Amino acid sequence: MATERLQERLQERVLGERLTGSTDAGEKAAPVTWLGWQGCLQWPALDLWNLTEEIPGHTVGSTLSGDALRQAGYRVPEPPSPRPEGRPSAITT
Repeated sequence: MATERLQERLQERVLGERLTGSTDAGEKAAPVTWLGWQGCLQWPALDLWNLTEEIPGHTVGSTLSGDALRQAGYRVPEPPSPRPEGRPSAITT
């Protein structure tokens, strides 16, 4: 039950971020450094960034996705590595 709700919330967030992403030229450059890509079996990989300066609601060192930064009104740099194709495979032990 909790897993289903978590998946629903993640899907809503990912969809919402994609629908509200902005590329306006008037945005401020995001104060970030590249962290990497994070993916899971159900969703495409997210670009992750670490803040080098505080922004409203987040402290220095916080990790945010590029979509979250764009929603907050920031222009995000181009990731230095391409988005991984496909989705990661399941890990079995």
